[in-house]
Amino acid sequence: VGIAAVQIAKANGHLVIGTAGTKEGLDLVKKVGADFVFNHRQEGYLDEIQKATKGAGVNVILEMLANVNLDKDLDLLAQRGRVV
Repeated sequence: VGIAAVQIAKANGHLVIGTAGTKEGLDLVKKVGADFVFNHRQEGYLDEIQKATKGAGVNVILEMLANVNLDKDLDLLAQRGRVV
């Protein structure tokens, strides 16, 4: 689902930020079109995402593990952003 979401978002002209927890995953997300890719296991990755958005936050977060990540997601959202 995540790979398809990256491709659909890019095809529609959106800036895409992806995350993964392994080198292989990071490489794959970048290969399929993400503009920025961050390792969600690396300390400080949330700050790096905020920098990538120039402090504006993320408009849409496609979350596959909300029971673990929702608090972090909410901190990253732009005004009127959403988690799906």
